[in-house]
Amino acid sequence: MSLDAHALQRAISPVSSGRSSPAQPKARNREDDGPVKKDKNYRRYASGIERVLSSFETTVDEWADYISFLGRLLKAVQNKPTDTNIIPHKALMSKRLSQCLNPLLPSGVHQKTLDVYTHIFNSLGRAGLSANLSLYLPGLMPVLSFAALSVKPTALALFETYVVAVDPESLRPALKAVILALLPCLEEESTEEFDRTLQILAALKKALGGEYQNSTSYADASGAQYFWQCMFLASITSKSRRPGALAYLARKLPQLGHSLDVKSSESPQNGDHSLSTGRNGLDAAIDVVASPEPGLLIRCFCAGLCDDQLLTQRGFLDLLVTHLPLHSVVLQDRVVAEDLEKLISAATSVVSRRDMSLNRRLWSWFLGPDLAAESNGGSGTTPGQEVFAHHTRYFEQYGLESLVRTILHAIDANSNDPVERARPLRICLSLMDRWEVGGLVVPQVFLPAMKSVWQYQNLVVSSDSIAEVLRSSNMFFDGVESAMIWAAIIKVIKHAFDLQDKNHQAALDELKLVFFMVTTFNIREEEMLMVHMPVASLVLLLGVKALIRGAPQQRNHHHSDVVFLALKIANRLLDLVPPRAFLPERALDAQTKLRELCEDALHDSAILSKIDRFYTLNQGNVDFEGQPLSPKQIGEALLENTLEALGLMLQTGSSATYSAIDAAVASLNFIIRKTPISEEPERRAFLSALLGNSPRDDLIQQARLPFALTAGKVSALETICSMPNSTAWLPEPLVRQLIPILVMGLWPTLSPSRPKYNVEATRCMWRLQTISSDVKLVESTISTLLLSHEAKDEMNPIDGEDARRFATLWIHSPNTSTTAQSRRSSLVRGGNEGGIDISAVADLSFLERPLLLLLDVLALPKNSVFDFVIGWLQSLPSININAILLARVCLKLIQRRLTGSDESNAVDVRLNQAALSLLRQFLEGPSSALLVELQIEEPLLDELVSSVDLARCSLQSPLMEIILLAMKLRLSSQDYATTVKRYRPMSRDATKGSASLSISTDGDNLKTPRTPRLAVAIMPTRLLHCLIIGLTSRNSRPVLDGWITFLGACLPLYGDNIFQILIPLVDCFCNALGAAFKSVQSTFGKPQEEDTETFEPTLALLLNGLEQSLATAHDRLMTDEIGSTPVKSPEQQQQSFFGTMVSGVFSSETNRARTTTANNRLTVLLCFKDAVRVCFIIWSWGDYDTNSPLQDSAASASFNYTILRLRNRTRRIFEHLFAAEALECLETLIELWLSLAKEEKTARPATVFHLLHVLEGSRPKNAIPAIFNAIYSRTNPSALDPVRKSTLTSNLSDISLAVFLVAYTKSLDDDAMDEIWNDCMTFLKDVLANPMPHRQTLPRLLEFTAVLGEKVDNTNFGEQRKMRRELGDLFVRLLTATLTIRPMGFSLDSPHTANQDKLNTDTFSTRASLDNRSSTGSESLINVLAIIAPNLSKVLKDADRIASTCLTISTQVIGPTFRSRNFPENISQRTMDLMIALASIPEAAKAWKKDVAEAFNDPKFFSTSLSLAVNGWVPIVRQWSLADKERMPELLARLTSPTSAGIMFGVGANSARLEADRKAQLNLRRMAFLILTAASDTFVVNMTALQEKLVDLLNATAASSPSSTTRAEIYMLIRALLLKTSAHHLASLWPTINSELYDAISSVFPDQTTDVPNVACLLQACKLLDTLLTLELDDFQMQEWLFITDTTDAVYRSTDSKSVAMVDELAEELDSGAGASLFTNASLTNAPQGEKRRPLLTASVTKGVGKEDMMEKVLRPFFRQLSIYAFESTYSMEAPDWKACFDDLMADLFDDSTLV
Repeated sequence: MSLDAHALQRAISPVSSGRSSPAQPKARNREDDGPVKKDKNYRRYASGIERVLSSFETTVDEWADYISFLGRLLKAVQNKPTDTNIIPHKALMSKRLSQCLNPLLPSGVHQKTLDVYTHIFNSLGRAGLSANLSLYLPGLMPVLSFAALSVKPTALALFETYVVAVDPESLRPALKAVILALLPCLEEESTEEFDRTLQILAALKKALGGEYQNSTSYADASGAQYFWQCMFLASITSKSRRPGALAYLARKLPQLGHSLDVKSSESPQNGDHSLSTGRNGLDAAIDVVASPEPGLLIRCFCAGLCDDQLLTQRGFLDLLVTHLPLHSVVLQDRVVAEDLEKLISAATSVVSRRDMSLNRRLWSWFLGPDLAAESNGGSGTTPGQEVFAHHTRYFEQYGLESLVRTILHAIDANSNDPVERARPLRICLSLMDRWEVGGLVVPQVFLPAMKSVWQYQNLVVSSDSIAEVLRSSNMFFDGVESAMIWAAIIKVIKHAFDLQDKNHQAALDELKLVFFMVTTFNIREEEMLMVHMPVASLVLLLGVKALIRGAPQQRNHHHSDVVFLALKIANRLLDLVPPRAFLPERALDAQTKLRELCEDALHDSAILSKIDRFYTLNQGNVDFEGQPLSPKQIGEALLENTLEALGLMLQTGSSATYSAIDAAVASLNFIIRKTPISEEPERRAFLSALLGNSPRDDLIQQARLPFALTAGKVSALETICSMPNSTAWLPEPLVRQLIPILVMGLWPTLSPSRPKYNVEATRCMWRLQTISSDVKLVESTISTLLLSHEAKDEMNPIDGEDARRFATLWIHSPNTSTTAQSRRSSLVRGGNEGGIDISAVADLSFLERPLLLLLDVLALPKNSVFDFVIGWLQSLPSININAILLARVCLKLIQRRLTGSDESNAVDVRLNQAALSLLRQFLEGPSSALLVELQIEEPLLDELVSSVDLARCSLQSPLMEIILLAMKLRLSSQDYATTVKRYRPMSRDATKGSASLSISTDGDNLKTPRTPRLAVAIMPTRLLHCLIIGLTSRNSRPVLDGWITFLGACLPLYGDNIFQILIPLVDCFCNALGAAFKSVQSTFGKPQEEDTETFEPTLALLLNGLEQSLATAHDRLMTDEIGSTPVKSPEQQQQSFFGTMVSGVFSSETNRARTTTANNRLTVLLCFKDAVRVCFIIWSWGDYDTNSPLQDSAASASFNYTILRLRNRTRRIFEHLFAAEALECLETLIELWLSLAKEEKTARPATVFHLLHVLEGSRPKNAIPAIFNAIYSRTNPSALDPVRKSTLTSNLSDISLAVFLVAYTKSLDDDAMDEIWNDCMTFLKDVLANPMPHRQTLPRLLEFTAVLGEKVDNTNFGEQRKMRRELGDLFVRLLTATLTIRPMGFSLDSPHTANQDKLNTDTFSTRASLDNRSSTGSESLINVLAIIAPNLSKVLKDADRIASTCLTISTQVIGPTFRSRNFPENISQRTMDLMIALASIPEAAKAWKKDVAEAFNDPKFFSTSLSLAVNGWVPIVRQWSLADKERMPELLARLTSPTSAGIMFGVGANSARLEADRKAQLNLRRMAFLILTAASDTFVVNMTALQEKLVDLLNATAASSPSSTTRAEIYMLIRALLLKTSAHHLASLWPTINSELYDAISSVFPDQTTDVPNVACLLQACKLLDTLLTLELDDFQMQEWLFITDTTDAVYRSTDSKSVAMVDELAEELDSGAGASLFTNASLTNAPQGEKRRPLLTASVTKGVGKEDMMEKVLRPFFRQLSIYAFESTYSMEAPDWKACFDDLMADLFDDSTLV
């Protein structure tokens, strides 16, 4: 139903209904006694009634006073003059009578009140009562819900005698309310009032013109239609009166079903269900009940079926079965499909109760009437099979489609609530109890249900929620038949392959769903294992083969994803299938054997056709025609298609990934092991793919093959060779032909410049060695590859690249490394999945011959290969292990020297090498001094640069050696001593006994004697440029290790000039490291086969060079600083914190001035910082970097190996750097931590802590004192020992260091406290001795102390009691010092807003470890205290000390903050957090209550921002009100009664009135806020006093003090009571609420003579009405008809009728005014929409609207829309949104613009 009032087709009301010309309502409480006011008798009569009514507020107190008052009132009413039937003061009288019907009063009072009502109704007569029904009826409505048995007859007599007799036009608007008032009497059928109430309801229906005949010509039924619609609305809206409505419906609801036989005989063949009787072909009863809105009938049943009471649900189910069957014309024709789905959804929800009585009724409704009962001429007994078929047809025809749509809608809701997510599954599980229902529903909802569960698992929800949903889904899955499950799975698989070309992601999702099902649920049933899984595996393999064959040459990685996932699913299934599933059956009949013989050669299409027919026609049931294929056929088809698919993958040019090929090989392995092979398989295509099309000696062609193809071939070959009858597949000659081809394919991937697949290629080599029956086959192939390069000659028999490949093979082979390397390689091997475990292979024989060939190079003149082999042998830790091999090498060298070798054609290279050799002899001979004057190093440097540019690697090493000899010779002729590397423990910040910065690990070097300080050396100017070129050029990468050695030899020759070249040299290294590291990252970050040449070993060499440069420079710096160490004076040797703490840690050797040495130190430290940064980037790779994950799973082992190597190497550098300059390195890491924190990434800042925790030089006992040194260097450097000062090269403030100190301490293990405890205590004591320099960091040090307390609380070392007492003393002293140096009063006078606080608190990232921001001022201290306060008991164990500390915080922090002149702008969320934390501390109870009371009573309290009030003040005031029960009485005592004496005239009268208004407004808002924050019914004990104060204030006028302006706050207070008070406690308040709403809205009518209403008060009155309508309180529903049209007349009102509801009447009068037609179609913007019923007047609607525009822009549209909006909300069955009402009231309370 569309509820748009303008779009609806209005029903035309019949003339007799009374709807066309309703009487004009007597609204606005106007007395109609004008003509008789001059009568003396009437005036005496009115005066007597007025005296009695006025005595109510002064004389009525106890229940006896009520009876006395009613007696006097009755006597006054009985004195009515005989010539008039007008009752004076009727509005006040009706109000007093309503108050006398308070449920809390005894029944005698109620009886006496009803007597007064009886006399008044009798005096008014029918016409008078009809005109004044809106005054007297509301008070009488609730009485039957609480009246005593003796009172109910009197009350029913009033309805029976007077209410039913009023005019229909007056009764019609109140009909729903009257029905609600009578329904309580129908709850018990055994009472005397039950039948009488039924008669009254029948009389009401008759009074509305609702009598009709059950024939084709019946009287007008509009009144009956209206009556039923009101009855349905009453049942929908009032939960407490629903049992009464059910009792009435069970007796009076017409039968809306029909006989199935009659239906079938009268219905046309096309399925039209319309009847031939009644208007529009409908039965008269159906027309009366379902008109004008059949949706209300549906919603009435929905509300009953969803009721909390079991008996109510059962009753409405009975009504469904007997009165509204599923085949009813109402359900099939009259209602829309959505309504039928809503009804079915409500009906199926009863299965969640697991009550058999409810389920039986539900099945009866779904399956329809029994066939025997509906048959006219039946035999009386129906066979069971026929009954089953009948019920199945019935449900399939009338309910199946709607039930399926209902469940699908519930599944598609995608709720994050696990209960809601699992509800459709539980419903489906219950529906399967009846196969007639479940067998038709489950096949259509199974896949959507599984998809919903799969999607829910992928959401970021808790594990408990996922477990809840999976529990329900497992029960549902186990209840579904196997055939149905696998039919759905095979359907999804086929659909996925069909979607691949159109929508790759959709296809992938389909297969992911299948994988989820086969891995999550139980699929191990016998039928699944034996029948369905082999068939599903075959379908998967057929799809894979078709997909690969469809695009064999397309390098489409999307296809590979689908192929891999499909094969992964097939492997999962094949792993579960037992071998017996493929065994032929023992006994086969002749027909089956003949069919197998005829169907031996089945094509793919025929196989799929058979499978389709099996699951569609036979529904997967093997009992019909057996399996679609015999076990033999399935096994052969699986084997054949797997081989074909694998062959297609292994073809040259295939785009298959390594994972897909590996999965295909696994499938082949499963099939071979489980399928009996009786005949030789067809393997030609497969063998062709294995062998390839290129000749075996075409190495270039093999190198171009993707690694995935080569590795896949190895795996396939290994799988086949592991079979018992492998020779039937691959004969031995074929294997011998294949292995060399595969070795040649793997050889290029062993290149160290392409490390992506190094580990995997080595594994494949060893697997081939294991496969081969000839142990020398792999060895001979590798030897051939070593000797097969094109440019070989006598001097270069082996290419340098091939030598490096063999070295890579040797490194990654087992048993060729030391114990440490074995441990590292074992970590890498942990990623191996399947295949041969190469760690078990100990025979290195196949590497022997290639090793000998490589060692033959040592017998030849020196070249690049010679240098590489020498360096490689020296780096081998296993060379001692291979002593026998070296002995054989010597024998071989002797033999080769005798035989000689062929000459090479590279004549120029040989000439250069010969010249270099001769020159070397000169430099080493006795005539070397003659060459010094020639300065041969200069031209040689140019030649060296040229050789780099020309990529002549064979000449670079000899040139470097000769240049080094020439420079040493030149220096020795100038009396320079050759500088050697010295490794001394002389470091500024190194611990005792630690080694200085060096790559050496030789302990003997530590004892090298110091040499005298050298003079400045004059080095060639081109040397630095040459070094930079050689280190950065790609042409020098093959001999980069020689360049590093050359650099290490040159650096000592520079002497003091090394500081001049250090910065450009280190910058060169950093840039080269960055470029090489990016290359390695990009290599592993690319998809498969997108391998670019990279130099991972380059990183290690560059790191070595960087470390050598820094070591030499730092060593020279230490030498320069040694000579100027002064002797300390006695004063300098005094013991202080920095003199006693960790003696020897981070010591330095000099106290120097800002001289050349200081500049040199600055240079070295800047280079150290650069080195730390670049090493941190490399070390942190893999720790946090999720932006560039590994794209190729085939390279996972190499990826892990590379990361492990790089992290270990950079870690060693970090150890050396920290040993040399720990403080500076630590400050650099702190800078990195701060920069990473600003990037708002949650994990990256923690990487710095991970690094510090693994370094030996940065253990907590070293790092914590270093941080203290850094802080002291910035706060009070003069008090610090000069050797411990920081050079301040890092841009760090003391606050930033303190923030890092706290975060670092939090990251430490609790056990680390034992190491740092004494240092921390000494530091804190030293700070407290002179706290002024640390005034900026004191708040952070306070937090640091609290962190120490938390850590110590979790440990048990030392003297715990003494330590805790000491820590507590320090904490208290720190807090005192902080508050003394920086009192809060000085920092709170500047304005502070929430936005400013957010800016301060968000300086850094919002991650948890950075909650302590480096903000300044009071905000910083409050932030810290808010973090400390919850754990205060861990720092201060003594309760008295905790109380004292809380009192200090309250007195010096909270108090000044709340008393500041900027309150509440200076309040932040952190302040509220601090208050909440203090409120949770029992010892702080006395401290914080006073502060809350002061803030709460502050006149500016309601100027607080809304977010702060909701998140901060609400929990605080809730705790405050619980702790002190006298808050509400105290506020009530502040409210003064309105008075007008003494302030009407005179000076200051208006100011005094405004001040009184403001005080009353603030107190009323405080009371409302107090009620809102407390739990429900907290202030029920104060309800009587509260009501008295409200009534007293409501008597205020515009001239009183306080004035009527306070009504707006009164309405807010009433809204708070509605939200936080139970309905039965509000009964006494309803007369006051109704009267006030009536008066407030009446004042807006244009013809009113009263003053212009206050806009604020009117707006709050409208919001009160809006809240009442939103909450749908039962008591107010009987009175809402006074204000809005709460029946179908709100939508289906005739065009010539007018509403009598006050709001509707007011809207029409306002719209009919002058110029108002322009706004007729205007509506409220931002109208609420959603699943819950929200108020129409919200803060977003009124925001920004001025008082002068409030009526036109807000209130007039509100009046116009309110009735239709309320009806729409009721029709949509939306639940009240209590939170929206709460938020809106909070927004009004904290809107200070409405205060006086």
